[in-house]
Amino acid sequence: MKHLLRYGLCLGVLTAALAGSALAATPDYTVDQDGTVNYYDYGWNRYFNVECTEGIIDGEDYAILFVEAELDPKTHKVKSYTINEDTVMYINQSSAMNGRFYLEGVKPRSMPDSVVLLGGKFSDGQSPKVLGTVIGHGVTVIGSVTSYHPGKPVTVELYQEGSTSDPVASTQIAASTGSGQVAQPFKLTGVPAGRYDLKVTKEGHTPYWVKGVPAETDIALKTPITLAVGDVDGNGSVNGLDLNTVTSSNNYGKLVSEAQVKTTDVNGDGNVNGLDLNLITSTSNYGKGTITTNYSE
Repeated sequence: MKHLLRYGLCLGVLTAALAGSALAATPDYTVDQDGTVNYYDYGWNRYFNVECTEGIIDGEDYAILFVEAELDPKTHKVKSYTINEDTVMYINQSSAMNGRFYLEGVKPRSMPDSVVLLGGKFSDGQSPKVLGTVIGHGVTVIGSVTSYHPGKPVTVELYQEGSTSDPVASTQIAASTGSGQVAQPFKLTGVPAGRYDLKVTKEGHTPYWVKGVPAETDIALKTPITLAVGDVDGNGSVNGLDLNTVTSSNNYGKLVSEAQVKTTDVNGDGNVNGLDLNLITSTSNYGKGTITTNYSE
């Protein structure tokens, strides 16, 4: 269940600074420009200004809700939404003044695309009323992958916790020069808030999973990700089949350009030799299959 974000609802001009927060390089949100919902980011003061002059009565109590919604990607208008405990991102209640509500306190960047609703007493008897939409920018997940052969790219994917299909987000660590074992950073941006399983794959290595990543806000993974190398045949494990392929006369002792199976150059130095053989037979790699760890703080 997503947390209901309970922030203060203040009427009038807000002057309170956000203590201890760094200035954002870009606004946390964008909003539709229909004049009813606006987001102000002054660095020292950030707030939503919700204008709802039509059909409301000053002094009456109303509920303001931000509810997760499906928005049209071009117009940012609401396509569909459902109000329940999992979709309500923010809820509070206060009295209207001059047809406006000022919502102080920046909700986390993890807020997904949302519809802004007004609930309460209306002269037309209709409730709730759609006031506008908020386009969330999502959270950022960063980490590092240690692997061999930097000349090959690394794929990083996020799946809904417990799922192994249809990744929510993905990125690729680009191939670079050099050989041997290297640590390379990655960054996933615009991720909807939630709990995820992170998968890392790279040719010649076995898959690696980090389960239960709590990406409710921006997060830097502290779990060390070190891939097992030597999966020459790509079957998901390092075993005797890979060893036989490397030691085959079609590959061993050759330049990788001459080798029949290019993945036998395990460390990426351009040669198939004892260094590659040693990596495969190492206790850190031989006999390894998919590696699964749980997220650690």
